[in-house]
Amino acid sequence: MKRSFPLAYLRLYAGLTLAVVIILLVVILTVQAIRKQGDGTQMVNHSVKIIEKLRDIRYNLLQMRGARRAFWLTGKNNFLDSYYKGNNLIPNYLQELIQEVSDNPIQTLNVNRLILYYLLYLFFGQPMEKYPPIFQKKNLPV
Repeated sequence: MKRSFPLAYLRLYAGLTLAVVIILLVVILTVQAIRKQGDGTQMVNHSVKIIEKLRDIRYNLLQMRGARRAFWLTGKNNFLDSYYKGNNLIPNYLQELIQEVSDNPIQTLNVNRLILYYLLYLFFGQPMEKYPPIFQKKNLPV
């Protein structure tokens, strides 16, 4: 009986030590997972901001297109209110978008393309003299 008594304490301490080690391991793994999740959440929030800005730009472009078509069909200047409003808002949205994507060169290139498309959209359907100089016929390669 004397031998089993110290063995019982040894088993008890071994079990408690094992439980503490397992708890510490779970805590460490949980902290690491929470940190990774925080980084992932930050990236998702960044992407959501960019998508919201693009949605606003798209909405305003659609409003501008509709206003311009309505003006062309009716000739009434009151239809151009949405066009002028969008024309004032979109440069601000593009500037904010440039700042948001400045950390990613590929996204920056895509935003620059978007700006080019926007400029082409503004000048589409107007006399050639109103195009930016780079798009006028005299500057285009033959």
